[in-house]
Amino acid sequence: MPELTRREKLLKWIEALRSGEYKQCTGQFHLGDRHCCLGVAQIIGDLKASYSELETYYELDYHNDLITFENLNDVDRRTFPQIADYIEEHYLNEEKA
Repeated sequence: MPELTRREKLLKWIEALRSGEYKQCTGQFHLGDRHCCLGVAQIIGDLKASYSELETYYELDYHNDLITFENLNDVDRRTFPQIADYIEEHYLNEEKA
């Protein structure tokens, strides 16, 4: 099976965040049956819960991207659908350019 493109990986993450399948938590990738947005990204990418694997798999930068997602989830308390909208607006639209 061919490797997914970055766009396909992001679309899967967006779909998972909008699915209603995952309950949200803050402060950790996973807490019981709850997950932060990065925890969901880790699950659907079949990755270890580490920033370096997320950076590599999704082609993201820790300081510019992962911290932003962490803040959207933990500080701003955005919902998963709101975070999905953010990814779509800021990452998928730039891929079209």
